[in-house]
Amino acid sequence: VNDKDVRYSDFDTVIDTILDAPEDQPVELSFIEPNKVAKGRASISVITSDGSVVSNIVALKGQMLRTVLLENNIKLYDGKATFTNCGGAGTCGTCAVDISNNEFWYERPQFEALRLKKYPPSARLACNTIIEGDCTVVIKPPKIT
Repeated sequence: VNDKDVRYSDFDTVIDTILDAPEDQPVELSFIEPNKVAKGRASISVITSDGSVVSNIVALKGQMLRTVLLENNIKLYDGKATFTNCGGAGTCGTCAVDISNNEFWYERPQFEALRLKKYPPSARLACNTIIEGDCTVVIKPPKIT
């Protein structure tokens, strides 16, 4: 707003900034794509179920985990799931990952727990997981018996 950075401000502060602008001048607004607003960086270590390191990714908090993994060429799907996955709708379960070292993340929702009942309690759907900070992600985690 008029060259003042309000990206991290709450709604009321943004409105107050607009209202405080000089009345005799037009208000200039610059809009930024939400994914390009830095909410802080997060370091993500991506490993396979046998512990092999696949990649270390720097992402932004607030981004969707599935999107970040795919944009970084992480092979999230195998076999026919490459073609039959739900595209991020949270209905197929083929993007299951196991997330650890994520102390301050929200717990997975109940519908995810039901979809992932064959996986450990730390498993999440990558398509339904918003990055909330640093973590370790195991792609294609083993199912529990």
